[in-house]
This record gives sequence, C-alpha cells and structure tokens, in this order.
Amino acid sequence: MEARELLECAASFGISDSSQGSSQFGDTLEIAVFPDQGGRGLGVARNVEQGEMILRVPFAALIGVHCAREDPEFGKVLVDFAHLSSVQILTAYLLSEVAKSRSSRWFSYLRHNPQVHHNLPHFSAMEAEELQVEDAISMAKSSFEDTQRQWRETSSLLSRLRLPRKFTTFKAWLWAAATISSRTLHVPWDDAGVLCPIGDLFNYDAPIERTLSSRNEDDEHKFTSRLTDGGYETSISSYCFYARRSYKNGQQALICYGQYTNLELLEHYGFLLPDNPCDVIYIPLPSSEEFGLKSTGDKSERQHNLAAYCIEASGKPSFSLLQQLRLRAVPASLRKSHGYMASQGLPISRESDQLVFLWLQKKCQKLLEKLPTTIEQDERALEQLEKSTSSGSCGVERHKLAIQWRLGYKTILQRCLTYSKGESLGFE
Repeated sequence: MEARELLECAASFGISDSSQGSSQFGDTLEIAVFPDQGGRGLGVARNVEQGEMILRVPFAALIGVHCAREDPEFGKVLVDFAHLSSVQILTAYLLSEVAKSRSSRWFSYLRHNPQVHHNLPHFSAMEAEELQVEDAISMAKSSFEDTQRQWRETSSLLSRLRLPRKFTTFKAWLWAAATISSRTLHVPWDDAGVLCPIGDLFNYDAPIERTLSSRNEDDEHKFTSRLTDGGYETSISSYCFYARRSYKNGQQALICYGQYTNLELLEHYGFLLPDNPCDVIYIPLPSSEEFGLKSTGDKSERQHNLAAYCIEASGKPSFSLLQQLRLRAVPASLRKSHGYMASQGLPISRESDQLVFLWLQKKCQKLLEKLPTTIEQDERALEQLEKSTSSGSCGVERHKLAIQWRLGYKTILQRCLTYSKGESLGFE
C-alpha cells in the first residue's frame, strides 16, 4: 500500500527516473526495504553506471518556504511574522499541510513520512545522560532547548493559522522540526532547504574519503554541501540525483549528505553509521608545560589552546593535531629553527615525538577512565537491550543509540591508545 501510494505520488508530480527522459517512475529505481542498510530506501531496478542521473524531481513537487509564501491563507498571515527564520516558517508550513489531511496536495507523500524520530532534540534529560560524554550531553540538551525556543517563537503564527490544537503542541513541533532537520535537501535560494518527495527516500552513505586528515591546515570540522550526489538544476527546473558509484540490479542506491561525525548524524538525522570514516574525537591542545617545558606564552599558543583538534576514526591523530603536539613538545628555540618539519608531517626530534605519543596515551587513558562504563560493559548492555521484550519502543531505541554512540567514542580512544603505544615502542 505504502509503495503504491508513493508511486502514485511520483506520477502525479511528474517525478521521473527514466533513462529515456520521460515522466515516469520505476525504470531505474524501486522502493524497497533494506533491514541492515537504513530500512526503507531506493534500490536500483537495472544496472546503473557511476554518474548516471537516476532521479529527477520537478520544482512543482518540492515543499519549501516558497510554498508557504505562495499559499493564499498561510502567506497572508506570514506577512506579520517577518522575524521568523526560514526553518521556523517551513516547520510551521509542514504542520499546516499535515493538518489539511487529504486536502493537501502532498497528502500521499506526507502520510508516509516517518512518525517517530530519534534525533537529539527527542532525547530526555535522562536519555542524554546515557551518552556519558560531557560535550555530547550538552549538545543533546541545547538541541532540545533550541527546538523548544523555536516553537515558542512560532506559537503566535500557529495560533493565527487556526490549526487544530494537536498541531500546535510542542510534541507536534518536535516531530515537524525533526522531519525538516532529517529530510530536507539543500537549495541555493533558501537556508531551510526543501522536502523532496521520493528523493528523500535515499539512505545515507559516508564520503568515500575523509578530506581533513591529510591537509596541512587547522583541522576544523568543515561541512561540504548538504548533498554531494545531486542538487537543484535551474536549466531543467528539477532536483536531480546521480549515482555516486556503479550499481548492480537490486542493490541499494545511496547518497551522501555531506561530511558528518556520528554525533552530528545523531543530532540532525537520528541514526549512527557503523565505522563512520568521518567520526572524530576533538582534543583540546595542551600547553608546552604539559610536556615539561616552559610555556612561551606567545600569542599563537594562547590561541591554539582555545582550538580543538581531533583523533580520527582510525585512532590516529589528525595531521593538524600531530603537528601542534610536535610543536609544543620542543623548546621554543628548536620550535623556531625546526618547526617547519612539523608542518611537513615530520618529527622534530626523536625525544619530542616520544613525549607526543606518551601524552596521547595518557590523554586517551584519562578520558576512558573518566567514563562510568567500559567498552565491554557497553557491549553487554546492548546485547541485553536487543533481547529486551520492549525492544523497538522509542525509549529503548534512544537508549540503544546512546550506548552505540558512546561505544564508538570509546573505541576510537582505545584505537588511539593502542596506536600511540605502538609508536612509543619504536623509541625503545
């Protein structure tokens, strides 16, 4: 029933996956369920070559702020709420369309959107504590508070729209906000993006290669565009999707939304990616004093102490982290004369590199010991939750996500600890 209605929705909007350019759906893609790869998604119905266009969604099918402004009733009320952000407007518009039920032109699409979300704003205070790591707990709490603030700021608009009460509650807003956060696609004309029928059925695939580790620059986490395997093309007034790799008939077609850590995926989308190559742990830089040296107190060191560098998913320190640690592990005189070596990815001296990897060992060990459970305990907790009779409930699912996230965090630290020990042995 669901697949048939979505196919009817595709047909009504002229959504096409035809290699011949006709307005039909089913030539290249099919709606299917992939239990181990994100659940409901899009599989290929024929062999597809990398770079081939596999879906085209016309502008008329997209749901964005432009729809809200053009809607006779919504647009008239919206004039008095110019202070609201695009995201708030689109969230309110989504609620107004859902409230219309069958009279909404997007009814067959909206009724099959997920009714339950597990992104960070949905985490209760107790569920957030299960993340264990202070930064993650803080992100969960601030995400919830920000969603609540946006709802309060938009409540007057919702009231003016005279929506049924159940569509004006915080619970309804939380669902709508999560839908916007997890399902919109990037467009150049509006920060809120657009909801894209059929196009939002693609499940996520991480970037083929992490782009930060080998760069000789500050290792700040930089986002690529929201979608790297397609975009809106003005020449044909459509959102177009392209195969990021070659697929065989029956395989799932995936797209990359951009470069996200698992915590960011959990914040915006409500899922985690096992062995995510973009996952990192940010590490505040130490002062030279932590290496037993006199701090120079120069401006660059004070600034760098405010920055955060990272340990990558492999457990290795990023280029920038290792570079800065090497600079801090040598006296100021040696830093000035031989600092260029760190910029080239080389050790400044054998002794200083030994200090660097000993520091990394101690840092990872300290972070692991600070957490209330071990990797082994988390693995057992996950096994118990899988066997639980209440498995599948919202609370249990978020509990599982919290444990899976902190387990991934600890695994990266353990990998770094092992790697640093191995590097240190080379100095003996």
